[in-house]
Amino acid sequence: MVEQTGLDLIIDKKVGRKFAQYKNIQVTGLLGILKINLLNNFINYTEPLFILEEFKNVDFRLSKKLEIVL
Repeated sequence: MVEQTGLDLIIDKKVGRKFAQYKNIQVTGLLGILKINLLNNFINYTEPLFILEEFKNVDFRLSKKLEIVL
């Protein structure tokens, strides 16, 4: 279990995110992961925009509220 091992969990299912929040497990979504990588200079400024476009092409769920910001 995540809380016993201290490992990170990557999941993109609404029910999984809700369960993690219920268990007080920190949740970081795709945008958070891209931001961390950008701030640590693992990717450049344009790559997150390209990555998000690619994810939208495969029907990745991105809220309309976040999409407007991008």
